[in-house]
Amino acid sequence: MSEKYVPGTVATATVRGTKDVRVMKVSTPSWAGRNTDYYQWISAPTVDGCGWHGAEDVTDVRPLVALDLDALPVRPKSSTLAVLRQWQGIARNDGQSVDANVLKAIADQIEAQTKPPRIPEPGVWGVVEARVKGERLRRKFVRHSAGAWFNAASSTSHDWDDLIDPVLVRKGI
Repeated sequence: MSEKYVPGTVATATVRGTKDVRVMKVSTPSWAGRNTDYYQWISAPTVDGCGWHGAEDVTDVRPLVALDLDALPVRPKSSTLAVLRQWQGIARNDGQSVDANVLKAIADQIEAQTKPPRIPEPGVWGVVEARVKGERLRRKFVRHSAGAWFNAASSTSHDWDDLIDPVLVRKGI
């Protein structure tokens, strides 16, 4: 039952038959008046044109877990994500593929939620440090006046979308 959750609970649930909807349990808003049974959950996106839902509309609630990654005791200059990836490799090497898959799933979710948004494409003569799809090495790329991106070590041009996780070095004009 969805009544057992406290305001502030964020979860994935089935809302009016639609599975895997992100919801949040809320305190009944003051404007709800006597409709306190109905205004208990907010969904994103709306379901059947509604963003507010009652307890009877929200089923199969699976609360999402929030982790305070800064509070974890990891070595200096190491990230929680890097430690999880290291443990994943150790588990896989020990033949514990199930444990490795669990660690990979956790690490993938952390990475997806903590990855900063992609920077906007810099102007002409802008410089970024990035890697190219299919390569491991990060290099500096300069945006040419024709719009293509070039690396000093190569004459191959690249589109902006080919550059992975670019970091701004110089804005350009």
